[in-house]
Amino acid sequence: MSQIQFQCPASPMPAASAPLQLGQPQPGYSIPCPSGTLPSESASQPIRSSSLPAGSATPYNTTPVSNMANPKEKTPMCLVNELARFNKIQPEYKLLCEQGPAHSKIFSVRLTLGDQHWEAEGTSIKKAQHSAAASALAETTLPKPTMRTPS
Repeated sequence: MSQIQFQCPASPMPAASAPLQLGQPQPGYSIPCPSGTLPSESASQPIRSSSLPAGSATPYNTTPVSNMANPKEKTPMCLVNELARFNKIQPEYKLLCEQGPAHSKIFSVRLTLGDQHWEAEGTSIKKAQHSAAASALAETTLPKPTMRTPS
């Protein structure tokens, strides 16, 4: 049977005759590993039984993740900032209200660009701001900067 050893460098090693208390790990003690081998002893073979979802225990997961934002894609708030900078105005996001119980709040935000206003709601302040920015980009009458192509 293999054992995992750990030691806390800040505290001295307790006497070997001291009883082992279950619950909190004690510095300087060994913990038996129930599988018989440590993960480091069988590192050349992937973990077969895991509590993680299928595919997550392999070192290289090649399936694309659909809910992650493209890091090169600009957010609506970023595009509103560029629009405001182009028109030499300052965007202003104002929290109007928050409704609902603590575990499921709804936030209302107003975006002001010059003399134009947009209001939006979301489950977080950031989501409400993004929603207001997306509405502003679609409905604004302000001149928009030309899109630059990456070179």
